[in-house]
Amino acid sequence: MDRVGEAFARFQAAQAGIDRAKERAAQVVADARAAAEQARLDLAAAIASEYGNGARVSDLARRSNYTREHVRRILRAAGYEAE
Repeated sequence: MDRVGEAFARFQAAQAGIDRAKERAAQVVADARAAAEQARLDLAAAIASEYGNGARVSDLARRSNYTREHVRRILRAAGYEAE
């Protein structure tokens, strides 16, 4: 094979590597988004559970780094009428 043909073959292989990397990256991002969504749901469930056990909205807001209003929205979604 001549030098141009060899260089072109390496170029094609490199391009294919980029496409495979993009596909893997897209899957990694999708997995991370799913994990973040699950963690958000788990946090909301923990907030609702602790509120049901007597925790105060202001304490939950401080510990979760959410605003008090955001904690109240979570609690309303869970069926609680927050303070």
